[in-house]
Amino acid sequence: MLDFTTLAGLIVVSYLLGGMVKGVVGLGLPTIAIGILSLTVSPAFAAAVMVIPSFTTNFWQMLSGPYFRSLLRRLWPLLVAMAVAPWATARILTGDDSSHAQLALGCVLVAYAILGLSGRQFSVAHAQEWWLTPVIGIGAGAMIGITGIFLIPAIPYIAALRLERDEMVQAIGIIFMTGTVALCAVLTAYDQFKLDQIGLSLLAVPPSIAGLVLGRRIRNVISPELFRRLFFGVILILGVSLIGRTL
Repeated sequence: MLDFTTLAGLIVVSYLLGGMVKGVVGLGLPTIAIGILSLTVSPAFAAAVMVIPSFTTNFWQMLSGPYFRSLLRRLWPLLVAMAVAPWATARILTGDDSSHAQLALGCVLVAYAILGLSGRQFSVAHAQEWWLTPVIGIGAGAMIGITGIFLIPAIPYIAALRLERDEMVQAIGIIFMTGTVALCAVLTAYDQFKLDQIGLSLLAVPPSIAGLVLGRRIRNVISPELFRRLFFGVILILGVSLIGRTL
């Protein structure tokens, strides 16, 4: 484990960058922060640090907009499955051997980056949602228990629903809040969310918010396409680095 000063500095940098990405594109805080921290600490430790900043930055996003109730009616099977499924895979993330979680996290990041860089668009017919929505929730919940993040397959699925822009942003907030609650419950149950992680998680809140504000300003001056490619390029590098460390 790193000494406190080095670890605290790494957390500040990670969450400043993660918050900045979230400010520009509306997501990416857990991905960037956990991806960077997992290069030096276990994914379980990195996920524990992420809990409070994720609550702080996603609570407003979940409630900001007129679609909250309609999205709950549409997505509740995904949310319920996402909350239950992590308990089936949590021993991978919380086990003594963190290499399996690091390898899985690296693979997920690489897959997400390749999908993002490809620019491929998917579409889900309304008639398929009744069975596909809970399946996606199970997959996302399983990823929480394995890697501590819940981007895949939830976020590509939400994009495939072709929601309005503001509706999609609010849906992402709801999913991230659900995933954060599920992650917190699992980490607490497996004694992975301790007093020192709580302190470090609180430390991560100010740089997260500062990055969020900075990201919103950057959004007004940079090409969204350029930033998207930079974002997925960083995710790809993090994923390859994590895979390389475990092989």
